[in-house]
Amino acid sequence: MARPTSLCAPSPPPSLIIRKKDVEKVTGGKATVSLQQLMQRKDVTGSIVAQRPYTAGIDALVNQPQSQLSKVPSARYSSILKLLDAGLIDYTIEFPYVAEYFNRQGLLQNELIAVSLDEAPDPMPVDVMCTKSPWGAQAIRDIDKAIRIAVGEKDLRQALLQWLPAPLQAEYAPKFDAYFKQRLHQPLPALE
Repeated sequence: MARPTSLCAPSPPPSLIIRKKDVEKVTGGKATVSLQQLMQRKDVTGSIVAQRPYTAGIDALVNQPQSQLSKVPSARYSSILKLLDAGLIDYTIEFPYVAEYFNRQGLLQNELIAVSLDEAPDPMPVDVMCTKSPWGAQAIRDIDKAIRIAVGEKDLRQALLQWLPAPLQAEYAPKFDAYFKQRLHQPLPALE
């Protein structure tokens, strides 16, 4: 039996997170950045969470032996944005939702922004998985039904958009709408 899965929603992929005041220094004013090229620069420093999966394209780069990125243990995960805020590093990789949360909660001295990475898929699917069992297959069908109800009422779309930075809300609203419209017409996952 294949592992039962249900695609919940699209999500912006992990992005380059920088201090707003460092846009020109780190990105040169570009709307998207190549992580591969950024990692080769000697004038900026980056750090990521060790042993954390990002996406296949990003993971292939950050896990190279010659990677210039420092790696923070996952137990100190929340400290990476504080290192960025303090100017001890110039960039990290994170979901835009997380940076926006820190901004809105007033947890930092500097505003953080998300910049798209050339190596990240757009949008990134978010899946729910259950055990390989009849129970898991039924759970996925039930979850799928609940998602369809939420999609039909626009609650899920609004919940996803509200924690994105304003520029990404405008970019992702039509992507979410297209996905949810398509989602309503897909067949339910099969029971195996």
